[in-house]
Amino acid sequence: MSQLKEILIRRLANKGMDLEMIPGFIRSLNNSFAYYPHVDFKQINDRLRYMGWNDFELDYFTFQLVIECLEGFGLKKSEYKSAQWYEKNFCAA
Repeated sequence: MSQLKEILIRRLANKGMDLEMIPGFIRSLNNSFAYYPHVDFKQINDRLRYMGWNDFELDYFTFQLVIECLEGFGLKKSEYKSAQWYEKNFCAA
């Protein structure tokens, strides 16, 4: 799991996302899944822009990596976790 998480973090960073923003971004994605469990790829990008992630366009491969990472942590799409959980689990350090 940690290797998959490292790939995800590196991929987001290479696409221009600041390392400090990654836990919040992952949380926003998961919150979108919680509110819209059957969301598709286009809808998730629209939802992210609505939440203020205007400067980042999520590609399909990264979208799949996020889902795999969340599922690897045992997190279901509709499950709520605190901001600290994301900071602990998706911190680049």
